[in-house]
Amino acid sequence: MERSRAFLGRGVAALARSLGLAGVARSDTVPEERLLSKETRARVGAAIETLPPVQRQVITLRDVEGLGSGGGLRLLGISEVNQRVLLHRARSKVRGALEEYFAQV
Repeated sequence: MERSRAFLGRGVAALARSLGLAGVARSDTVPEERLLSKETRARVGAAIETLPPVQRQVITLRDVEGLGSGGGLRLLGISEVNQRVLLHRARSKVRGALEEYFAQV
């Protein structure tokens, strides 16, 4: 959890890019400062915490820790295909939580 918090403090914009929200981070309607706000970091962290355990592990290893797919495969003992599926599902859920948050503010 502490590593996730440290990452969220340093690089929510990088996570946003991996989630396909890079345009949101740079748009005029949602300035990058808002994306980097404490509340947004908290929303990302909370969304990650609600994921099923393996999805949470995959997104943490890949997007938070910055490990390549090979490192995650070895640590989790899953196939490359399964890792891609889990990462896609995890990113989709986190992206949905962020989109919902931005729609409300």
